[in-house]
Amino acid sequence: MDFISELNKKINTLELNEHVKQELFAEIQTIKAQSESPKPKNSILRESLSSIRNILEGAGGNIAASLLLQKLADLISFF
Repeated sequence: MDFISELNKKINTLELNEHVKQELFAEIQTIKAQSESPKPKNSILRESLSSIRNILEGAGGNIAASLLLQKLADLISFF
């Protein structure tokens, strides 16, 4: 998933405390696991993507977060 690759590259540029960053990593791992599953569950993917959206929205005026949020909106509508 291109979005997850981009998020991984930009995660350190986001203004997040360590606890929130760990939560973000957990959601990324959930998405990776579902993507590799023979029968990925769209509901789990949608929930993880929604959690990521909430985290990025909390990053406020961070430019990287804003760009990721734009891409994420399209991805969530897919599921």
